[in-house]
Amino acid sequence: MAAREVSVFSMGQEAASVVQKGKPSRAPGPRNAGEVVANLDLLRHPIPAALWMDLRQARLLRPDAPVPQ
Repeated sequence: MAAREVSVFSMGQEAASVVQKGKPSRAPGPRNAGEVVANLDLLRHPIPAALWMDLRQARLLRPDAPVPQ
């Protein structure tokens, strides 16, 4: 598909057309600037190193999965 065809196809999709028409979107994401700030704060929150070990011990994380140091 050429770029123009992809663009035309995506505009025909319900979710894209809902956003285009200014109606409430079903697309996930922040609804306002406050939610953007809250999401960034959550991303900056430190995750304890012990969490990764606990997840591995509970077999919720593969032993070879990369984790932050």
